[in-house]
Amino acid sequence: MSRNASGEDPLGLITHEGHESFVYSVAFSPDGKSVASGSEDKTIRIWGAYEPTPIGNPFKGHTAGVCSVVYSPLGDMIASGSLDHTIRLWDINTKQQIDEPLKAHSGCVNSIAFSPGGKFIASGSVDKSIRLWNIDTRLTSNTFWGHNKGIRSVDFSPNDNQFASGSGDFTIRVWDTESGKPVGKPFMGHHDVVHSVSYAPNANQIASGSSDGTLQLWDVRSGMSAVNLCRGKNESIFSVSYSPSGVWIASGSIRGTVCVWDIRNRGLVADKFNKHTDWVRTVKFSPWGNRIVSGSGDQKVMAWNVVESLRSSVGLIGRDTSIHLIFATLLEHGCANLTSQIDLERGFTLVPGSPQNTAHTTVWAIQ
Repeated sequence: MSRNASGEDPLGLITHEGHESFVYSVAFSPDGKSVASGSEDKTIRIWGAYEPTPIGNPFKGHTAGVCSVVYSPLGDMIASGSLDHTIRLWDINTKQQIDEPLKAHSGCVNSIAFSPGGKFIASGSVDKSIRLWNIDTRLTSNTFWGHNKGIRSVDFSPNDNQFASGSGDFTIRVWDTESGKPVGKPFMGHHDVVHSVSYAPNANQIASGSSDGTLQLWDVRSGMSAVNLCRGKNESIFSVSYSPSGVWIASGSIRGTVCVWDIRNRGLVADKFNKHTDWVRTVKFSPWGNRIVSGSGDQKVMAWNVVESLRSSVGLIGRDTSIHLIFATLLEHGCANLTSQIDLERGFTLVPGSPQNTAHTTVWAIQ
């Protein structure tokens, strides 16, 4: 493990071990304090984002591997999709399954996503369909057909009225949640399975990772590929995740590496993260953009600090520095997280100093 001049690990790497088989999916809680993981071992586990300890016992109930996990926007619930063809909802506080499993798919549920408003779940399956579930009624409100092969990934648009899907048919589609119809034509440009799709925070772009070794950025309105960030040979991209600022994208590959890309200069932000010893199936940025979590075929979940790398890519804090990176930097240096106390009317927030320097409090103007 690399260390800086003071002998500290600049990555702040946390390695979680406990799963007994491949880790297919990871997700940060909305407050960024915990991480959920789903595994081929049929369980879901919760971990501390900053401590190498599990939180409670594994969630058990699926009868086959867990392919996808996601937190609800309020953080009080986890949804999981499985090889057993079902979707299950879990209460974070009681660690118990909520009601009966959601059943409608006739094949593995590869991917699920909560709508930003928390009212719906989209699920994509190898049965070639995407289903929209109403959380209140636990019933399917719409079914979406159009892909010629199984669905590998789904992701909701931040504007809540659309979602994207990536498929084994090499295409990406955008769907209208109300009409159940596709928006425009399929996005065509990949030459192999599309494993992952991720909306940019501004909803104008979609990132996709594929077995063809490319990571592409698509214009949502035109359906055209604007940027190809990665052209690696024999390096299938299994997972992509936008940072909250929309400036960086993390990708996980079959070679066991995690890369962070700067979409402005179309280059790598820092050296590849290569601590995993098997393929990286899933990566996610934390809600504040200060950490990345990854899950791998080596059965491990890893979380680490990316602030130093991201800060070095933008230099000193200035007008172009995202508020997410500023707050992430403050949090990494021990400042208390009082974002709930931001005065939206006046545009100020209080940021107390670290535990080692509690005498100082800074007032930040949020522009």
